[in-house]
Amino acid sequence: MKKNTLRIGLEGCLIHTENLGCSALTYSLLALLEKIAADTRRTFSYTVFEYQPNHADTAHLCEKLSISPDRLTAVRTTSLFHPLAEVRHPALTRQVLSAMRACDLFVDLTQGDSFTDIYGDWRFSGLTRIKEIILRMNKPLILGPQTYGPFQREKSAARAANILRHARYAMTRDQSPGALTLSKKSGRELLSVCDLAFGLPYAPDPVASSGKVRVGINASSLLTQNKTEPTDLRIPLKTDYDLYLTQLLEQLSKDGQYEIFLIPHVGADAGPGFGSLFPKAHVLPPFRDPMEAKAVIASMDVLVAARMHAVIAALSSGAAVVPTGYSPKFEGLTKKMNYPYLVDLRTLETSAAVRATLQGIRERAELRRAAQACRPIYMEDLKRAEGCFSKMLTDIAEHPGEEV
Repeated sequence: MKKNTLRIGLEGCLIHTENLGCSALTYSLLALLEKIAADTRRTFSYTVFEYQPNHADTAHLCEKLSISPDRLTAVRTTSLFHPLAEVRHPALTRQVLSAMRACDLFVDLTQGDSFTDIYGDWRFSGLTRIKEIILRMNKPLILGPQTYGPFQREKSAARAANILRHARYAMTRDQSPGALTLSKKSGRELLSVCDLAFGLPYAPDPVASSGKVRVGINASSLLTQNKTEPTDLRIPLKTDYDLYLTQLLEQLSKDGQYEIFLIPHVGADAGPGFGSLFPKAHVLPPFRDPMEAKAVIASMDVLVAARMHAVIAALSSGAAVVPTGYSPKFEGLTKKMNYPYLVDLRTLETSAAVRATLQGIRERAELRRAAQACRPIYMEDLKRAEGCFSKMLTDIAEHPGEEV
């Protein structure tokens, strides 16, 4: 029997998070699904499964995306991350499992780049375990556009390959070595589209101009010595990131043509610490949501960014950006967009990274043209992603409980 209404479970999609890259994916996916619902004359309701939901953040998202609050709810998944947690929190476990059974299908984005063990075993194992529970429930699982790998342990790669093998559909946002390796290992071809955050809606809100060149610097607290987030990054960098930021800010502060904005993308990021050393820089407070962050990023003359979704916010608004990459996902992104600028912190010495960044800032007009040239690429990808999601959801709606 055909269904005109579907309850879609969103897994690996965060609303309550300081990481605007993760919430940008959730906002973008929901905006896409709402468009598909309107085009296909169906009604979608959503259950967002996240580690620690927050009612105020959920209500804020509904307001920004014009989703009726009775169609979206967030459920806490804490107890599913480890078998012992299930035993210790039986009521919470029953609640989340019941909510999962009520879903017609699941879309899983694995927070964009967490289908890997480079951030530690706890995160990979917990997120993978929830995917395995979904599959055991025999629910259709759509792996949305994300990064796959890299994997440092064969056991992790084997679990990931098994997920791909049994997912109903699988999409990738890049052609990284990890994606290619996992595709081969699982025997599953991955549909290649862009990161959904390229379609993140925003309302332009330009920063008031002082007549100077506005340089935004997204200083990542993931890479600094005094980290303000618990993520365990297992990728060695050749660049001393703290020294890199210090030398870059010193050079920019001495040049009177620049106005510096320290722009966060995860909480306050490292802005306040470096702002105290360079009082001429404007330290922006954390944003309420990723749409607000994108509006400010779009108003910069050039952005230096270590957070990938800050880079995507710039590229998708046509703003000049110098990506400072720390993982393969940056290389995958810039290659996919044919964007010829990347300061790779894994391979460049500190002084070389500073020189390359300053060169990019000086050549910002060329960077802007390159960013604007990305538009046909990601627009075509977004259109293809919309078509694929629409077909998947139509198949599931018209063949509920059946393999299609």
